[in-house]
Amino acid sequence: MAIKKSVELENGVIAEYWRIENVVLINGSNQAEVLLELWKDKSVRQNSSKTSVKKELYFVELESLNCDIFPTCYSKIKLLENFTGAEDV
Repeated sequence: MAIKKSVELENGVIAEYWRIENVVLINGSNQAEVLLELWKDKSVRQNSSKTSVKKELYFVELESLNCDIFPTCYSKIKLLENFTGAEDV
């Protein structure tokens, strides 16, 4: 599972494949810290010798911790302004 949302980085590189690397549930809350990796595209991500072009940290509010965490986090990330129009891949 991943999100496809094209962005142009400061160095001119265009990348589109966002994948959750890590989720940390924040103790005592329904919040999660979600670390996303950005890859040029899916094929580059599947090449084990490559590395991501960028990592970004986001915080999302979960309605409940009794859920499938990764799909829920992807759904919440897609609600953020800079992920408007993102699609599941």
